[in-house]
Amino acid sequence: AEELSPIGGSKGMLESGYLDDIGAIYGLHVWPDLPHGKIGVKSGPLMAATDHFTITIHGKTAHGAKPNQGIDAVVLGAQFVMAAQTIVSRKVDPLDNAVVTFGIFNAGTRYNIIAGECVLDGTVRTLNEETRDMIEDCMRKLLDGICLQSGATADIVYGRGYPALVNHEKDTALIRKTAVSLFGEDGVVDVKNPAMPAEDFSFYLKEKEGAFVWLGTATRHELTTTMHHLSPLSRRKGHITVRSVGCQDLVRFFALLRIKPHAPPLVRVPVNSFEFHSCERTPQVEYLLRLLRHRSPYGPRHLVFIVYGVDYQGI
Repeated sequence: AEELSPIGGSKGMLESGYLDDIGAIYGLHVWPDLPHGKIGVKSGPLMAATDHFTITIHGKTAHGAKPNQGIDAVVLGAQFVMAAQTIVSRKVDPLDNAVVTFGIFNAGTRYNIIAGECVLDGTVRTLNEETRDMIEDCMRKLLDGICLQSGATADIVYGRGYPALVNHEKDTALIRKTAVSLFGEDGVVDVKNPAMPAEDFSFYLKEKEGAFVWLGTATRHELTTTMHHLSPLSRRKGHITVRSVGCQDLVRFFALLRIKPHAPPLVRVPVNSFEFHSCERTPQVEYLLRLLRHRSPYGPRHLVFIVYGVDYQGI
């Protein structure tokens, strides 16, 4: 699951060896920025790499009326947050994409006490490894500079998460052709720009050929809503139902990617061992599970994952 960054589920699948003889792999995720039922496809970078940093600034506590006797961790934390924004605006190529977000700023124990410690927690999103390395290096140097001029000390834990998700051109073309044959040109959206959320499916695509696509879930009035875990719309007990994403059409869509109903098993892992907790076990889904056991004609072997995820929490 992509929610378990930096480990996720794909690393374990790859390390298990069960996918060693798989030729290509496909994935799908619901997407609230696309109209309901539309298939979003894009060759090349589709989703960002995700890194998680935690910074602890160690200052010196003092009375709020005597700031000269302390080292104010709140001021230093605020200084770092603001200065870090210039990394994207002044260090990243304007034609590239990057995000530096601080989600947590914790400091202080009382309104009239100079805080002796500040903890910053956030994420960095990038689409190429050069930018990824540069931002980490800049953040470390920036923190060192702030500490040098203030007399504070600091620790930074910078964890690399999922790499950028990059679709293979041939497989993206196959997905698009299949979707058009089922739903027509109007049912397919050619995604122009990548998105900055992350997805652990990217590990598969670094090792195997394949592609990842989006399935639109937004009705007309929902197109301006936030991501899945922030929106109360299109939810039922935290999951999107099969009916809301058109399972019968999905079965037909992925069935076209393999058309040999009596071929040997796709992988040695029983399909029922996968957790389809986000959809109802309708007859259509049972048929889909049977499809996953068979070999595809498009290459040596293909593994198809259908992901009805609804939550980007933690990525």
